[in-house]
Amino acid sequence: MKREGYKSNIIRGQRVISIKMAKAYRTVSSIALCILTGMTHIAIKIEGATQLYILTKGNKNKEAKVDTHMGVKHWQHPADDNKCT
Repeated sequence: MKREGYKSNIIRGQRVISIKMAKAYRTVSSIALCILTGMTHIAIKIEGATQLYILTKGNKNKEAKVDTHMGVKHWQHPADDNKCT
């Protein structure tokens, strides 16, 4: 129950910042504010961090294969695909 309270406080803080950035009225929804400002909703970030922690917590010796952000310079070029040859 405490954790849900923390999550709602963080969401409330992001909402205030988003309202100021978008110069919008208080009646605009949080999700619409995130779209207007181009920010990712903090609840989605919290869930992703939580799942990453759960996946990697028990795997101290193994590397967990999880989708994470990878820079464009690390993407594989289609011409380098070995399936075509």
